[in-house]
Amino acid sequence: MEVNIEIRECKGRDIKSMKGKLRKQDIIEIEKMTGRDPYQVLVHSYRKSEVAYVGLIDGEIACAWGVSHESILADAAHIWLLSTPVMERAPVPVARRTRKELKKILNIYPCLENYVDAEYTMCVKWLKWLGFTVEKPEKLGVANGMFSHFYIDNKKKGR
Repeated sequence: MEVNIEIRECKGRDIKSMKGKLRKQDIIEIEKMTGRDPYQVLVHSYRKSEVAYVGLIDGEIACAWGVSHESILADAAHIWLLSTPVMERAPVPVARRTRKELKKILNIYPCLENYVDAEYTMCVKWLKWLGFTVEKPEKLGVANGMFSHFYIDNKKKGR
């Protein structure tokens, strides 16, 4: 079954439409790290982003992601992605498209990083498949959950 995958710039209305629709594991990850309302974290991440995009599958929002710098002096930019269950409709085409989109982002931001819930095994595998280095888990966040720092540094890889 063929699916239509569309990537476009994220708008505030896209973020609003994701309220109450995040995947369970994304919600767990946010709550373990921040203790905050997942939708508020999504809004904050979007507003803080220098660039933000949405991925749609057959016209429905599957995910939103963006990139921001913690400070002007920071080498690495922070990348984030939050998804809805729509993402599960087409895992293979989405994974392939993700690789293409990551290459575009790396042309602008050659060093990307963030943290992932070590128990979110599907996401950890996906990050490794994309070429990120995923470090050993350490206790982080308000719930002292096990999180792994992940990063990719194209300046060192010479891509």
